[in-house]
Amino acid sequence: MEHLPDRCLILGDEHDLGLIFTMCQHLNDDVGGAVVLELSRARRPPLDLPGRMMLTVLPRLVPFSAESLWGARDAHPSAARSLGLPEASQPRPGPALPRGERAAAALSAFADEWLVPEDPAVGDRALWVGMVGVPAVDAVCERLCRTVPRLHLHRPTVVAAPDTGRRL
Repeated sequence: MEHLPDRCLILGDEHDLGLIFTMCQHLNDDVGGAVVLELSRARRPPLDLPGRMMLTVLPRLVPFSAESLWGARDAHPSAARSLGLPEASQPRPGPALPRGERAAAALSAFADEWLVPEDPAVGDRALWVGMVGVPAVDAVCERLCRTVPRLHLHRPTVVAAPDTGRRL
């Protein structure tokens, strides 16, 4: 990449990993920001990032235990057993969240923190957002394009079909 702003956010899921790996190989050493991946499991891909970039993995499959219903000190083992839940110290996989829900929430949070429309530094920030065709993510991107002037928002134009791996 010829020029990246001072701060960037790269957001995607398992279908975007090839492009994300390529982008991360070309990041300048002084760029700051984050790579946020919403993945079906909480695995951390081996991305080589500059020192000022952080990697966050948002698993769609969220851990679920009695502690997630009550605080750790309030979770009584017999109550957990009676509900068929593991005890607080024994989390198990819970239901998978819909694709894009956690990524859209993260994108909104980053935008609220980084992209104040009146801030002249908005022009020095860039977002690359994958997950094209995922309604929750598309809606946040459309809102940002309408409300934040000078926004550097990039989306891939060729995406893999989620179920087949074929290119669309």
